[in-house]
Amino acid sequence: MATADVTFGFSCGRSKLDEYLVQRAASNNVAGWSATSVVLEGLRVVGFVTTVPAAVEAKLVRKVIRNLPGYPAPVLLLARMGANLEDRGRGVGPLLMDVAYRGAVELADRFGCVGLLTHAKAAGEGQPDARPYYAGLGFAVVEEPATEGDPTTMFLTMAKVREKLAAG
Repeated sequence: MATADVTFGFSCGRSKLDEYLVQRAASNNVAGWSATSVVLEGLRVVGFVTTVPAAVEAKLVRKVIRNLPGYPAPVLLLARMGANLEDRGRGVGPLLMDVAYRGAVELADRFGCVGLLTHAKAAGEGQPDARPYYAGLGFAVVEEPATEGDPTTMFLTMAKVREKLAAG
């Protein structure tokens, strides 16, 4: 994400995601806290995805990956993602996921990564539940929410990530 990218008027329908994009995404990129990539129409942002290299306890993903050692497993965290409401249905989501898939493969090839992890949010702020979206992409639930309204932790193995990229 470049500071010249126009975020004015962007709204994905979740105020916290909108605020993050407008107020913190570019500075977090510069500081090295996270990597936010955007889909543009001209200079106007129509979607964004933020990823962060992370590690999770192996037991969290052991349901979907067998024979993991007992120490933390490296993952790419899909931390935030949003498409402008006006641009939904135009293929922005698949483009954003492609960025996340490619980032996970690069991380795996260079440093090690067992998959893509996300914390899918339940319905709120007039937005649909994100969990069916990620489940439809092949993500498996690896941790249910502790309390109602908390996100559901979902995971996609590197094998499935590579399959997604190979399928185009």
